[in-house]
Amino acid sequence: MNTRQLIFVFSPLFAACYGVPMESNLQIEVTPREASPTADGQGLADVRITPSQADAVFRRMVSVQASSGRFLSPEAPAEGPATLTRLAPAEGPIELVLRYGRTPGPLVVEARREEALAGAVLDLGLRGPDRIELEATPRRLVADGRDQARLTVELAAEPPAQVSAGAAVHFAVCCEGEQGLQPCPGGAPVRVPSTLTLEDPSSPLEADVVAAYEARTSTVVEERQVWLRATTRASMAPCLDGMQEVSAELAFTLTPVDG
Repeated sequence: MNTRQLIFVFSPLFAACYGVPMESNLQIEVTPREASPTADGQGLADVRITPSQADAVFRRMVSVQASSGRFLSPEAPAEGPATLTRLAPAEGPIELVLRYGRTPGPLVVEARREEALAGAVLDLGLRGPDRIELEATPRRLVADGRDQARLTVELAAEPPAQVSAGAAVHFAVCCEGEQGLQPCPGGAPVRVPSTLTLEDPSSPLEADVVAAYEARTSTVVEERQVWLRATTRASMAPCLDGMQEVSAELAFTLTPVDG
């Protein structure tokens, strides 16, 4: 054979036999179905992967993975990394549906085939809570600086949405005053973290509420109530304006050491 003949027989079959791609381009598009997508565990995005002509002719395998969420496809794993592999169709694109996870920030979706790689990035906002639920055991504490309760905080969104990882709740200790709740005179009679951040969306937040020493507050000579207020926004005056945001309140009863 001479050079002219070699050029003549260079065909898709020749390329398939010798591993020479006719094209290496691979395209991917990720289109959210919501105007402002958030990492709520429920939102959906359409993923469209356009293989090259060579992929279609040679029926190559195309692998797809996302940095969070999962693909709504029978072959996609129900748990673990969002990944699957599809055979390039003879005609048309590969079309998938991706359900968002609960991790806000850049959502990276990649399609890979041998030497070709294509990617798209979708920015997911943080889905905050619509409701805060507080529970504590016990709710009655001795003001000795050691007695404590275990606080459980659940951040909930309106179903079917779920709260994102990274959502925060802020706490303030308040006392009853003439105009309702106000900062406690003499300092907070219980200690609690100022902020808790949701790291694992599948688990509630927990913290200790510790009674302060009598000497560090106004002396507890009789039972008194203090209120723990939780809000979704840090405030300079949380006891006064906390109800303007998503918030919740929980009362504790403090008793004197000798009571």
